[in-house]
Amino acid sequence: MEANAPVTLSKSLSPIHVCALALGCIIGWTAFHEPGNSYLLGAGPAGTLLAIGTAALAMLLFCVNYGFMVTNYPVAGGEFAYAHRTFGERHGFVCAWLLSLAYLSPIPLNATAIGYFSRSIFHNTLMTGPYWNIAGYNVYLSALVVSILALAIVATLCVHGVRDTGVLQTILVLALVGGVAIVTTGLAVQPSAWAEADPALHPKPCMRTFAGFLAVLAVSPCLFIGFDTVPQSVEEFAFPYRRAWGIMAASILVGSAIYAALVLIAAAAPAGSADRGAEAFPAFHAAYRLLGGTGLALLFYAAIAAMLTGILGFLMAESRLLWSMGRTGTLPPWFARISQAHRTPRNAILFAAGVAGVAALFGRSALGWFVDLCSLGATVGYGYTSAATFCLARRKGDRAIQASGAAGVVLSLLFAALLIVPIPGLDCSMKRNTWICLAVWTFLGLLLRLVAKRA
Repeated sequence: MEANAPVTLSKSLSPIHVCALALGCIIGWTAFHEPGNSYLLGAGPAGTLLAIGTAALAMLLFCVNYGFMVTNYPVAGGEFAYAHRTFGERHGFVCAWLLSLAYLSPIPLNATAIGYFSRSIFHNTLMTGPYWNIAGYNVYLSALVVSILALAIVATLCVHGVRDTGVLQTILVLALVGGVAIVTTGLAVQPSAWAEADPALHPKPCMRTFAGFLAVLAVSPCLFIGFDTVPQSVEEFAFPYRRAWGIMAASILVGSAIYAALVLIAAAAPAGSADRGAEAFPAFHAAYRLLGGTGLALLFYAAIAAMLTGILGFLMAESRLLWSMGRTGTLPPWFARISQAHRTPRNAILFAAGVAGVAALFGRSALGWFVDLCSLGATVGYGYTSAATFCLARRKGDRAIQASGAAGVVLSLLFAALLIVPIPGLDCSMKRNTWICLAVWTFLGLLLRLVAKRA
């Protein structure tokens, strides 16, 4: 049996569960893949670490704004609720629909990574049977089935109860952190590994590394998106709302430490020419060199845990955002229905999982599209939250928070400029396929909004 909102969601999330959800969203497959396969090649270890550190500081500033808004508006929907109440329905829709794209993008990214990672580490595994080619990448049906199966299992868990998903997320995050910590310890006791690392991962300082630094900084909203999923589940907190700020800050700090550790591990990888196996991924190549098969296994399980936490965490956040939009009439009331048996937004979960399944058909060729879309959507969410913070703080006469809100707006505009404005000599702006995906998502949003108005 189902009922429409305002039936409340189940209040069963503990601080540990919420922190695990946020950290599991921050650390996904890109944390293991991108440093060695992209960031280090352009920015080197110093430039990459500097970009991550700079981004973490910016996220902590945004975190102040989010903490302020959660205390004043403790409702599911987060940024949507803040923009809707402060600037009106239209702004609320723009903010939420682009943010929903940011939450949705990492789901197929992590789901397709499971098949891609398995077929690479285990050589020709899953590279059999029917396939199709998209943008130079072969999408095998067998690998796609693995991705869809992972999506289906996680979606089923999300429908059946938030407490169970919180427990599972906590277990997976512990496996993730533990695996990375042990391999990092192995690197710490063998610092000589850097002396024999692949020179391509250590480009000499020049304008190229500065361009690489900006390229990493441009996608940093995607790297750290996840701390802002905390407000999405605020109505399911089984603890005081004021603790949300500390949870968000902790997830950012721990997340940045894990990113830094994976950058240093990848930077220790020796030169490898294979396009399959551990040599295809510098971080895993380095783990095998440092700790043998044990190191490779530890990082393998940590990466699988990261993929699953990314799917689970963002599916929860996306569904709560869509449910909140349905509850206010911004989206059709179908999105606002919840399962009476489990008190979870079942329809919103199924919609998000279905769209992610369709996106998975494009395979890894869409990796760059997803990252850019995620960064743009996150930037819009950060900007609206900061602007709402500024307005509310001004009404309350809180000058310190008012300054934080203004700074957040400026930072959001800078991040957006790096993504939208083509800058000569830099390769960080969104490409043609990304704009096409954005146009399709915008059309879908306008169509659903039209249906909602006629409902």
